Amino acid sequence: MPHLNTNDTLWSLQGWAWLRWLLRYAQWGIRRYPDTEKRRLVLVNLTAFLATLSCLSYATSFAAYDYQGLSWAVWINLICAVCFFITPVFHRWGSLVAPVYLTALVMMTIFWLSGVFGKDSGTHLTFLTAIAIATILFGNRWRQLVFIVVIGWAAHLYAQNYFVTPKIDPVEYDWLIRLLYFNSATTFVIVVGFVVWYAFQVAAEAEERAARLLRNILPDEIANQLKQNPGQPIAERFQNASVLFADLVGFTPIFGQMDADKMVGLLNEIFCSFDGLVEHSGVEKIKTVGDAYMAAAGVPASNPDHAGELIEVAWGMLEVIRETEQRYHLGLQLRIGIATGPVTAGVIGRKKFAYDVWAPAVNLAARLESSGIPGRIHVDKATRDAACHRFRFEEASPKELKGIGTIETWLVVGPAKDVS
Repeated sequence: MPHLNTNDTLWSLQGWAWLRWLLRYAQWGIRRYPDTEKRRLVLVNLTAFLATLSCLSYATSFAAYDYQGLSWAVWINLICAVCFFITPVFHRWGSLVAPVYLTALVMMTIFWLSGVFGKDSGTHLTFLTAIAIATILFGNRWRQLVFIVVIGWAAHLYAQNYFVTPKIDPVEYDWLIRLLYFNSATTFVIVVGFVVWYAFQVAAEAEERAARLLRNILPDEIANQLKQNPGQPIAERFQNASVLFADLVGFTPIFGQMDADKMVGLLNEIFCSFDGLVEHSGVEKIKTVGDAYMAAAGVPASNPDHAGELIEVAWGMLEVIRETEQRYHLGLQLRIGIATGPVTAGVIGRKKFAYDVWAPAVNLAARLESSGIPGRIHVDKATRDAACHRFRFEEASPKELKGIGTIETWLVVGPAKDVS
């Protein structure tokens, strides 16, 4: 069920004044509570409003049927209507005070109605209605909920067995008793139907939140596979893919000079900009480790232009760092290494799982980054060959890379159309 909020367009419609007022009433007393509590408290207010209308409708029915004979019932219902209406006031003393007050008032009102009009009026069915509503009003407060269920069920059984004869003349008020039964039964069916619908809505929202969180962690294709086969390792081989490592140069020296919140804020700003570049390309973010960023192209979906796409993102990363340096003057630079080759990508583990890639190209990209030049993109021959249609390169001196040996490497000069 969507959160209730005020809409600017709605507020501007003069013909909807009553709905604007209802929205104000629904939010009465709950603004100081966190969003996780607000929806439940909005439902408390709306339930109080519906109970107010119910009492007013009873008062109107009694007055129309026989005001002289039922004036006492009319006034009692009017008093109850006022008591229900002020329920939101109790939010100021805690998130459970208003629901407890409302539930207690409902139970007492039903008990009184059942005693006066007898079980043939069906008003004792409303005890079951109150139990159904309490499952929403109290959420996962199980102790309070169990207590209400026990009290409501006991009160229903008591009314069923001991409120046999009404306090009014059953013959004279036969039509009114039948009307009360119709109202009670109809309300019970409607409320139970709403509670079932609400439960499905909450379950659907929880599933959607879980799916959205999973999609934020994993690629869509992998998230769908994981939902279909939970707990099973996921792995796929890609013959042509490119891997990027980017590391902030100059970040470690300023680590001890910045407050923790400022340091994390700076990293978040930079990496969120990197994420934006990735999201608008055919590149997949793999992970961040400290002040390093890892991404890959050609996984989890094959992409013939994987190297070109990844260099395009790397070029944008350098621009992000230049803009960041212009604002903060911290001496930050970015060193980037990209390697191309066959990789295996997938998800392993049961907890805190993540999409990852494994291949010699991963190690090579890390070595190219660490041996590269700050502010430049350092690539291997396979990457240069795969992206030469989009970018120009200049040959760097051969590099002796730990665990790999001496290889030829290149530096990206820029997009092909910008270099004469």
